[in-house]
Amino acid sequence: MGSSKTCCSQRTYHHKNYYVKLQAIVPLVEIAARRQWLNGYGKRPRQEEYREFHRLVFDLIKLLQKYPNCKAMGKLLAHVFAYYKDLSTDEAEQVLDVLKTTDEAAGLFIYFGIFRQRHYKKQPVIFDGKRLKEKLEEIIKSLDSKYQGLQANIAWHFWKILDENRNEFETIEPYIELILERPYHKGIYDDIERIISDWMKDNPKICIKWYELMLNKISEFLKYREQLQSQGGLWLMNTEEIIEAIASHTPDKLLEVTKILVNLWGQGVFIGSPKRLFESFKFVSNENEKVEIKRQFKEWYNSMKELNPKLEKVEWE
Repeated sequence: MGSSKTCCSQRTYHHKNYYVKLQAIVPLVEIAARRQWLNGYGKRPRQEEYREFHRLVFDLIKLLQKYPNCKAMGKLLAHVFAYYKDLSTDEAEQVLDVLKTTDEAAGLFIYFGIFRQRHYKKQPVIFDGKRLKEKLEEIIKSLDSKYQGLQANIAWHFWKILDENRNEFETIEPYIELILERPYHKGIYDDIERIISDWMKDNPKICIKWYELMLNKISEFLKYREQLQSQGGLWLMNTEEIIEAIASHTPDKLLEVTKILVNLWGQGVFIGSPKRLFESFKFVSNENEKVEIKRQFKEWYNSMKELNPKLEKVEWE
């Protein structure tokens, strides 16, 4: 089965029609998912069917390198490499350098930059994880707008990894820090906010630091109001859960963080329910702290109420 598909792909690769070339990648995705069935799998240097499969895939990488605007081809090739990962350092670098034109390559940057070093220990493949880690970091730090979609997908993949495996927090932590060094962009930061919300109870110290960094980046961003308008407004979607967790676990940070949120609200940012935001003082266990926080919260709420008389009512008792 794999051999016949490989032969088909070989014939269509040399076809003059781009659409035919594109469709030839579809069976390569299926072959990649089942490549252990190919003769020569796991052997180095590559042999038999496995060598032919490799040649076909990298011929397409070279073609995309020549014609980087073939976005559809890049997207499909990213699906091939979602399975075909037993690559050397040079091969992985070549793949990432070519496929960084597609947002679909986000998972590949993360895999080769972080996790590839753990795998294929029994295969005689030379792989230097440090070089691929640098590739991932370069993409995260890039301020080139053409990579914003890729960066947003990388942030989503970080959330997904942590949602599925809570043992990887320390692995992903330095990359969240790296994202928070860059200017605010809604598509990139939305999933960072989700990570903060998901992990606030387990790692409050780190997550509060991240949340403050995020809010400060938003404050810097708001200096350019035309950007906010062009993005259709700015919404913080997990404020209530985050603030309630801070009130429960680190109430000494509650006033500091809430003050930033109140300032953002005054600049037109949606910060969630003011009712839940200010009623978070009820989660504070220390009575003396609770009284002081409640007093300050009332002051802020009254100021907001003057600006918006329709503000929802807060239950202070």
